Amino acid sequence: MDPTAPATDTRSRILRAAADLFVRKGYQRTSLREIADSLRLTKAAILYHFPTKEHLAAELVEPFVADLEAVAAHAAAQPPDHGGGR
Repeated sequence: MDPTAPATDTRSRILRAAADLFVRKGYQRTSLREIADSLRLTKAAILYHFPTKEHLAAELVEPFVADLEAVAAHAAAQPPDHGGGR
């Protein structure tokens, strides 16, 4: 059994719960305590995986930022369109 599996599972559960609460209540109105309570964890358990709420939010948005960067890089690599139409 992989010794990192429980931590990874807990981390994933925290991310899912945080995303759900952020969508329902908003980022500003969601506390780490609420995220912990929704998972029946302690706030300390949340802080073990994410030192701050900002770190948690950053990890949630990172895949979207990476996708946006990839789209921007792809667009930048395209030849310029000089208005000639199709």
